[in-house]
Amino acid sequence: MTHSKGKQASSRDPEYKSRLQQALAKLGDGTYKTVTAAANAHQVACQTLSDRASGLHQSRQEAAKNSQVLSAAEEKVMINWLNFNLSAATPLHPCDLCACAFEISGKMPGRHWHDHFLQQHKKEVITHKPHHLDPKRAQNFNKTTVEEYFRLQKQMVDQYGEIPVEHNWNMNEK
Repeated sequence: MTHSKGKQASSRDPEYKSRLQQALAKLGDGTYKTVTAAANAHQVACQTLSDRASGLHQSRQEAAKNSQVLSAAEEKVMINWLNFNLSAATPLHPCDLCACAFEISGKMPGRHWHDHFLQQHKKEVITHKPHHLDPKRAQNFNKTTVEEYFRLQKQMVDQYGEIPVEHNWNMNEK
């Protein structure tokens, strides 16, 4: 039975946090008389358990809650909104993302907040770089071509009447 030190053990051992919470609960309900007995029984650092029991320290997650820009619920909303914008082909610029976070929470995000947010949620937020525009497509996307398209669309509306929105399709041969 190896006894690990608090900070190091918590980063290596995925069960450490739950064992620490169990030790705190058992210490609180009187199962263990001393902090040392609870720490030894649950294989947690005695000093960490003592500090948490007396309220001197809290976990990193709990300590970071006060400095977080968005709460967990606000983060979910932001992720859904980001994915919606990305699916609509209107991705947000980092400045816009920070402005949205400020609007939601009222707290001003830091300079690199958007990088950390996207890195933290990289499995939930779908990000990818757009493909380059084919030169032939770029050449045909000009004022004359666009005006011709809208002239033909107006001609169809005049000939057949108003076309319902659900019947307007954007066809792409790719």
